[in-house]
Amino acid sequence: MYPYTLKEWRHWGKDDQHRLVREVHDLWEPLAPFFAKHGLILFKPVPGGSQLQPNLPDPAEIRAADGYHHWVPALGAPQATTVEAHGLTGLYHMARTTDGKDVIIRLVAIGQEGRNHIEVLRDVATPPEVARKSHVTPLLHELEEDGRTFAVFPLLFDAGYKYSPDCIRTPWYKRVSEVLEVMEQLLTDFGENEVLLNYGAAFCIWWERREIYWDAQQAHPNEPAPLPEFRSAFPAFYYINDLEYAIKFPIDSDPADRKVVGTPTGHPTSTYGKALGPEALGSTPYCPFKMDIFQLGWTFSGLFGVGSNASRRKILGV
Repeated sequence: MYPYTLKEWRHWGKDDQHRLVREVHDLWEPLAPFFAKHGLILFKPVPGGSQLQPNLPDPAEIRAADGYHHWVPALGAPQATTVEAHGLTGLYHMARTTDGKDVIIRLVAIGQEGRNHIEVLRDVATPPEVARKSHVTPLLHELEEDGRTFAVFPLLFDAGYKYSPDCIRTPWYKRVSEVLEVMEQLLTDFGENEVLLNYGAAFCIWWERREIYWDAQQAHPNEPAPLPEFRSAFPAFYYINDLEYAIKFPIDSDPADRKVVGTPTGHPTSTYGKALGPEALGSTPYCPFKMDIFQLGWTFSGLFGVGSNASRRKILGV
């Protein structure tokens, strides 16, 4: 029996990372034949660990080139894909396609719940070449199974603390131009969509997966680790993700009517889980695009080393 709501799927599993991997995998495993029909082979838990790996006769088989990940020769030879359980929820699972590419599968809708999310993805994340231009994580495929809608995206980074909770800043920026590149790419998307889209306060930033099997502290335990040439080794590309709380307005709508109250889709503030601007905590209608700017500022302040959440709130006045 599967959970009935997205919230139940999200909170499936235990806090212990080892049990979480196994329980989430057990939840998805009955769906393996369905995904296999669509050329997707679900990852499997690494024995005795808190990681997932390709479910292949040889799990060390290297991920095929797909335009969404790059190897940096200076950081070592290519290695097999492993995904840490850090940040994993029951809404997600990883898979390898039959032609060797790695993807992440997300449950985005059950019946009418989550319909807004998949409609937004259809508008701004497909086809993949359009999404890539607009810095939205590309929607590669949309799959329907017994009233559930699954979205398939490229696996863009290893969401694990093995490298950093904030993979976008690992390794650290070597030049000011690299910091400005992040900001420019993400700001571009706020003005160039063909639909008026409030991304919602819950967007986060992904980037193309860089295979970094490089532990600075382990390599240099008693001295500062040298920063490798990293972002300059390839054209770094950054993506906006997590659009489940986005709202779309008609392009010809009256700006005065583009207002919301509370969180963009009415999600309870007590369980929202992300930083919220002061407008979202009140009962007065406000322009949700301002929330995008707030969240962007919140994200930048964290990415570029402002410090604790308390420090960031002080700087941003919330």
